[in-house]
Order: sequence, then structure tokens, then C-alpha cells
Amino acid sequence: PGAFAKAASPPPPLQPTAASVAAALAEGAATAAGVTLTKQLVAAPPNVVTPTALAETATLIAAAFPETMSVKILEEKECRAMGMGAYLGVAEASDEPPKFIHLTYTPLGVKDASSLKKVAVVGKGLTFDSGGYNIKAGAGSMIEKMKFDMGGAASVFGTMHAITDMELPLNVVAVVAAAENMPSGGATKPGDVVTSMAGK
Repeated sequence: PGAFAKAASPPPPLQPTAASVAAALAEGAATAAGVTLTKQLVAAPPNVVTPTALAETATLIAAAFPETMSVKILEEKECRAMGMGAYLGVAEASDEPPKFIHLTYTPLGVKDASSLKKVAVVGKGLTFDSGGYNIKAGAGSMIEKMKFDMGGAASVFGTMHAITDMELPLNVVAVVAAAENMPSGGATKPGDVVTSMAGK
């Protein structure tokens, strides 16, 4: 009685079944594959992971899951026609063309994707950010680390790979605006006026 009352017995441990173990292993493998892809993209140098390489990666992910994943890459001409001036201004002076990447995942066997929960995943895909004419040269600018500006895009690709591998019951759309920001005679200058798709 009182302070010496016997503590309640803990519940018996859960007994895993073959199915629950297999499901946990599959989820772990899918998560690990997504994380590994993300880390490989972020670790690679900027002359290897370019906007074109990111577009190729998205195409390979979609090809690995042809029944549930689709990809559309908008080229510079298409982006210009859609009024994406703010995005294209970042890539104006680079020899690397910008790639606007759109991945869509719909689970197998779903005829009406509108019945599923919709999720949007967006990641920054700036494969190198020199700062253009506003070059990152001051103390603490970390220009040598500006390849990390595509970490958001890498995370999106890893996430989409994992979601598709796990066959989650979601309707997922991913967007990556891939570009490289470099200076040249055609670079966007501080004070230039560009126009976004929203007309601003």
C-alpha cells in the first residue's frame, strides 16, 4: 500500500511477425536509398552536378519507377515563354542552361489522383552561386561552399525516390528550379529589373 505499492507490470514485448519485419526492412532500405542519393548529389563538385546533371538525375529516378513516376523538364525557351524572368535572370550569364524540373508521383492502381492527399515538395537547385556581379568575395561569404546551394534539390530527389520506393498512398509533386549563377557580360546586375511569372 501507499508508497510501497507494487509497480504495474510492463506490457509484454511485441512479437514481430515476418510481414512486419519485411515491411520495416523495406521502409529502411527505401529511406537509406533516398538519403544516399541526397548525400551523393551534395558531395559532388559543381562541375559534375550541373543543372543538366540534375535534370538527368530526375529522368533516371522517373525511369526507375515508370509506372508511378513521371518527369517533365522545361528548357530555357519554355521558361522564357512562361514569363519566368526572375528565375532565368539567375542563370543569364552561365554557360550551363537552366532546367526547370517537375516530378510527379501517383501510386500504382490509382485512377483518380484527386482522391489522395496532395503533397508538394520544392527544393532550391542552384548548383553554384557565385553571386554574379555581386560576387561572394567578402569575409565569411564561403564562396568555396556555394555548391551546397543545390542541397534543397538533392533533398527533393532523395525524398521522391524514397516515397516512390515505399509506394506511399500520396499524390506528390516535386519542383526544382535548377540553375548556375556565374558572372559574365550578360549577367544580371544589382539594380536590374526582372519580371516573375506573377507579373511582379
